[in-house]
Amino acid sequence: MLTELLTDVPSLYIVQSVLHATVSSMITNMGIRYFKITDPIWRQRFRFIPLFIAVFSFPLYQVIEPSRSYPIWRMKALFDSDRWLHIDIFYGVSTGHIFITLIILTAFVFLFQEFIPVIKNFREKEILNDVKNYHLTLSESDRFPSSVDMTVVDDDEPLLYSTSKKEHSIVISKGLFESLNKDELKSAIAHEVAHIERNKRPVLIIVFLIRVVMFFNPAVLIEFRKITQEEEMICDDMAVSMTGNPQSLINVLKRFRTSDETGEKDINLYRIEEYSQNIILEERIRRLETGRSRGYDGCGIVFVITVIATLVINYYIV
Repeated sequence: MLTELLTDVPSLYIVQSVLHATVSSMITNMGIRYFKITDPIWRQRFRFIPLFIAVFSFPLYQVIEPSRSYPIWRMKALFDSDRWLHIDIFYGVSTGHIFITLIILTAFVFLFQEFIPVIKNFREKEILNDVKNYHLTLSESDRFPSSVDMTVVDDDEPLLYSTSKKEHSIVISKGLFESLNKDELKSAIAHEVAHIERNKRPVLIIVFLIRVVMFFNPAVLIEFRKITQEEEMICDDMAVSMTGNPQSLINVLKRFRTSDETGEKDINLYRIEEYSQNIILEERIRRLETGRSRGYDGCGIVFVITVIATLVINYYIV
């Protein structure tokens, strides 16, 4: 049963997509660490590589060498998934069963932590009650609008997001709006204006679609979340360039930190997600406090080498 499941073309695509994305992710992260690439724009570009490899590597390699799936070709491969996925571990459970379980778990994570929450939030944003509209003037800039309209929602919890529809809008909760001074409010809105500007780029839309198509791929799941983290840092930098006041943005980010006031010791998915968000916020705050380092100058060369290395190595992984 397992042999039949892992030998048809769709299964080969899934298996090699996961393997190729995993190897690509390892190579990419090694390049980022070794060359100390700190610029979030370049880090994000590097993290695009595993996503595109996951989607296009299998059909590309099959066009180049249609016999890659044949036993003779597999004998000279660096890694033959057919052999490794049929290793018995204990009581009839093989590495293939573990692989399938991982695929299923990743799909559930996508469904319950990404897809359903996005749909739910989209519907909630469509129905905004007790709102007030404001007009905020920002510093003059050739790249960004000098003023922006925003909607204040009657909610005490800190809430801030932007919508990317035909007419862009920025929504902020009443609690957060009233807790910020003028400079902090400008920084918060500037960050969302940066998101609006960035969301106009087709590559981010393509990356999101790849995430949806690769809902089963754990390597894509991890890299996509890292891409969103880099996106937040990019928008932090853009916001600071607009306002010239990093400290005010730091103060805004601190408003979103959560603390355990209940004293509960149990561990659940919500608390794990909350803890993860706090770590990301702390990293963004620390980066703004210490200043943005210039990092390695030859990022373009390293990027090309990383792409070539990924394509060559993955060609011999079947």
